[in-house]
Amino acid sequence: MAETKTQEWRRLCAEYPDMSPFVLLKISMVWHGARLSGRALERLQAPDYRFASDEPFEIAFTGRAAQGRERRLVMPGGVLLRDATYVYINWGETYEDPYVIDYDEALDEFTLREPAAGPIAVDGDDAPGDAREGLVDVIGFTPRPALYDFTTSAGTPADALADARAQKLILTAYRRCEFWREGRQCRFCALFTRRGVDPVVPCDEISQVVSTALAEPGRYSQLYISGGSDMDGTPAFSREQDRYVAALRAMGESFSGRFACQLMAPAYGEDALARIVGQTGVTSYSPNLEVWGAAQFARLCPGKQAHVGYDEWLRRTAAAVGVLGRGNVYTQLVGGAELAGEGAVPSVDDALARDVEACEWFAERGVTCLSVIWRPHRRSVLGWRPMPAIDYYVRLAREFHAVRARHGLVAFEDDYKACGNHPDSDLERCDLAAWQGLAREEITPAVDEAGATLREACTARVRVPLCSHAIGAVVATAGDLGVAAPFAPAQTLVVSVAEDRSDLGAGLAHALWFDEPVELWLARDGGWEHVVARAWRCDIVGPVFSAALARARASHATAEVASAWELRPVSREPIASAPAAFPPTRAPRPELHLDNPLLH
Repeated sequence: MAETKTQEWRRLCAEYPDMSPFVLLKISMVWHGARLSGRALERLQAPDYRFASDEPFEIAFTGRAAQGRERRLVMPGGVLLRDATYVYINWGETYEDPYVIDYDEALDEFTLREPAAGPIAVDGDDAPGDAREGLVDVIGFTPRPALYDFTTSAGTPADALADARAQKLILTAYRRCEFWREGRQCRFCALFTRRGVDPVVPCDEISQVVSTALAEPGRYSQLYISGGSDMDGTPAFSREQDRYVAALRAMGESFSGRFACQLMAPAYGEDALARIVGQTGVTSYSPNLEVWGAAQFARLCPGKQAHVGYDEWLRRTAAAVGVLGRGNVYTQLVGGAELAGEGAVPSVDDALARDVEACEWFAERGVTCLSVIWRPHRRSVLGWRPMPAIDYYVRLAREFHAVRARHGLVAFEDDYKACGNHPDSDLERCDLAAWQGLAREEITPAVDEAGATLREACTARVRVPLCSHAIGAVVATAGDLGVAAPFAPAQTLVVSVAEDRSDLGAGLAHALWFDEPVELWLARDGGWEHVVARAWRCDIVGPVFSAALARARASHATAEVASAWELRPVSREPIASAPAAFPPTRAPRPELHLDNPLLH
């Protein structure tokens, strides 16, 4: 008898006990897909969740007219697991055997469930009992950003120009990939081009979108800009490069200097890239190779092969490190695509060995290489084909993380907050050895002020796994923050973390991943209260996070909260004294939200 998805997930957790069960669940959700029950889809129409019906790159992501309803339903943004891991699901795709996401009215929580046996319903259509089988876990969704209520001066809705992820805002500069016009699009690609609109996005609209987005406190920590390939100009891509310079400069109008922003574009020559970096505030660059090996590259990425070529793509990617610095150049491999279609590599083991070879090659040259789970799409050239077994993607994530850790490379721009399909970078959260030795890279000389102001308010002590001493921290109850049930029980303890890549952030993540206790010492009427608690949820958006950030910034405008952790007390006892508190270890990079006054 075939494994259920829950059985499969639990087997993976047992076979890889050092891996986050939430990362394994993310892999499982991307691999299997998910559909929404009628209850869940109805709840997601509320103003706090309702997302746009189209994305900038026009992935099959359209609203559905629910049976018996006149109004059009729209689909949600990405899924957030309890540890705040972001999971991207293409709601427009038809999956073979998806999870079911339901809504529990009594808990006011979304739940991830196994479907019942029988035909698979489409989103919003419930088969009898379908959504009540096999509870896997409680999940959440990214809230609708305030930006999506904005329309530019030209009358363009912001959601036609930008895609909001958990902590990342993705903008597009060109709404068409000319590789499709030539019939040379990447064979796994399902990012369709728009023929009914002008492909060029005016810079003034990009500027308006960014400035409006920054009005929502703590909503974004990085920007990302890309677009379809445009080969016009001499040399090739020069018009595209000019467009990115203009777009990035428009984005930079909201900042006083550099700002966390990644450019995803073809592999440019050193002179062209140096001009882009020198004239804009871009901080990282991602010329995605997609597949390793000259033959596979030519087979699966014919447009990239025709206009740049495999060897030159590699050379330019490695050379980009000399322009942006080690660790600030990214590339990705679409894991599994090389196993599909005529001319595919012979086996999963061969594919894995090739992918790890690629990651090692890039890491040796200071390039951060990430893996992506290939999701077959019926409208791509490859079409719908069987995926490699899920174990392949687990091994791929594990190996990629290990390679980068050995080389001291950390995926700051594509971590658990920013991307829904990079499980290997999600593993970095608890790997202190991977990032504690890295030198801090400051965005502005005054940036330490953001973390220092939060530490000044530390009165509580917290002891977490992976750390032997107590750490000074800011702790409040959910009730004190004004976010009592249904978001969190009033007595839930909320720990504010200034930087996730710190001993405090890593320890809390470890506690949630592996259900280990957290100890707290809270000042009470001249004495202390010792509390043992369990980590329940990490918030990086939403009511709990926003309340924690507002509380921090009420005392100092530049204070930062990278995450807010919900802890549920198990035991409490009054005590006379508490252990001495150590300050949290500083992260290798400061974590600033893009609205922080230090950046303006």
